[in-house]
Amino acid sequence: MTSVRFGLKMTQSCRGRDYSRQRRELGYGLSSGRDDVHVRPACNRDRHPKRSRRTYCVLWNYPEHPALGKIVSESNRAMAKIVCVLYEDPVDGYPKSYARDDIPKIKAYPGGQTLPTPKAIDFKPGNLLGSVSGELGLRKFLEEKGHTLVVTFDKDGPDSVFERELPDAEVVISQPFWPAYLTTARIAKAKNLKLAITAGIGSDHVDLQAAMERGVTVAEVTYCNSISTAEHAVTMILALVRNYIPSYQWVVKGGWNIADCVTRSYDLEGMNVGIVGAGRIGLAVMRRVKPFDVNLHYTDRHRLAPAIEKELGASFHPNVQSLVKLCDIISIHTPLHPETEHLFNDTLISTMKRGAYIVNTARGKICDRDAIVRALEGGKLAGYAGDVWFPQPAPKDHPWRTMPHHGMTPHTAGTTLPAQARYAAGVREILECWLDDQSVTPLVKTFRTVNQRTVNQKTRYAQPRPCRDRERGHRRGTATPRGSHPVWASRRRRPFAPWRQDDSCWPDSADLRGAPKSSAI
Repeated sequence: MTSVRFGLKMTQSCRGRDYSRQRRELGYGLSSGRDDVHVRPACNRDRHPKRSRRTYCVLWNYPEHPALGKIVSESNRAMAKIVCVLYEDPVDGYPKSYARDDIPKIKAYPGGQTLPTPKAIDFKPGNLLGSVSGELGLRKFLEEKGHTLVVTFDKDGPDSVFERELPDAEVVISQPFWPAYLTTARIAKAKNLKLAITAGIGSDHVDLQAAMERGVTVAEVTYCNSISTAEHAVTMILALVRNYIPSYQWVVKGGWNIADCVTRSYDLEGMNVGIVGAGRIGLAVMRRVKPFDVNLHYTDRHRLAPAIEKELGASFHPNVQSLVKLCDIISIHTPLHPETEHLFNDTLISTMKRGAYIVNTARGKICDRDAIVRALEGGKLAGYAGDVWFPQPAPKDHPWRTMPHHGMTPHTAGTTLPAQARYAAGVREILECWLDDQSVTPLVKTFRTVNQRTVNQKTRYAQPRPCRDRERGHRRGTATPRGSHPVWASRRRRPFAPWRQDDSCWPDSADLRGAPKSSAI
């Protein structure tokens, strides 16, 4: 059973559910043009948690997109120009061999969500795909269909390749690790732009308000690197607490200075670990540090299900202020928007325990840059680690490069070789749906969209994504970030989805009154 909504569709109906009526109402060619038709997601995770099939998410889908109408109604589609911005190749050149011969095969994500399922792939999983020579494995696929693919790492400044190629581009592909910032000015300049794809999770490099006003669809590959990021966060926690990096440096320098190594080395066991945002990544971090016999604390707009709290022995805090006072380690996994920008500033850090650690794998601007430096230099914080900066790439004189007791890396947490294979396949699947008039119908996916009429200027920071309702103990409902951020509405108007790096919405029941009936599929 298939339902089509504004050219993008969902399938995989649950047992006993029939969506033929919605399909007939909406039609395949956007002929109805109905903006008031409500379609419920094709799979209810509460009832069938293992049958949920969501591989990517539409942050914004323009309701009357002319290009989508062409995709569905025309047999011969005009050729498109796709501009893909990826990070540079290794210094020694694109690798000819790798440390391992293969990568583990994963059948599904935690909770049952399936991995991307494109019709085919033109790359070997485990190869470097996220750099300019890897091209996300897209060139053969696109050029065989007559489309033009431009791949570059030169993205900043008025004379950059990206700036020159943008005006006539129909599709822009970018990564959170090497973001091509689609500002209001750039979107206005890109007269032909119809689709912005994030090869990964987190699209705050796109001005969503401008995208909505110009009818640009913004999509990303959900869950593709959530576990990769969680593993990176746990690695950084251990590196800070055990003073691993300075100890390694003594070995490289030819020393054996044990006293220097252990002066700042502690056991993780027994520490209070606080999670800011228990979404997919935050919850995965909690599950991975629990075996170290730590005391888990978390704050989130909504509590986890009681069974999950009991399993992890996790204590809920209603706000971040009460959390940081008790915790030895803070791991941040909340999205960037107005309420979280510079959340960790001088005022909040002053309430933390002396000698606490902060790990930030969410977004760099959640932490006040200079406040972090002052806290490390003054001894308030024992360490800070993360892989997120602002801007990205960070300038050479960025103070986080030289501040004491840090464990910073470039933005690498979510671009491991296995993660690259997943988000490259997800991008390929999105493009198949967008570019191939035959691929709209058979795709087995669900989408969520943002309704244009419920969004104000704050929307540029919003990143609404699917919610893991089953672990939260409640059904899907209406979600909106606080302050009239984007709304996703269903028949059951119940708020859900808290702070999340990877599937975030900020609910507020007051914002739901008067919301239109449909904005999602």
